[in-house]
Amino acid sequence: MVLYLGIHKNQLRYFMANGEIVPLPEEQERLAKEQERLIKEQAIQRIERLEAILRSQGIDPNQL
Repeated sequence: MVLYLGIHKNQLRYFMANGEIVPLPEEQERLAKEQERLIKEQAIQRIERLEAILRSQGIDPNQL
């Protein structure tokens, strides 16, 4: 991977060859937490949809 140094918002930052900024460790941690939150949210939504399907078929998902 080729990295370049540059200034972004008055900070010295690393950039990738395509111009993307290499995230700082705290930025990477925040992005990872946000991704984890989104995955959990999607899982909850999927569970709710599946429960609704079961209920529409007369099945109580809490009794499985």
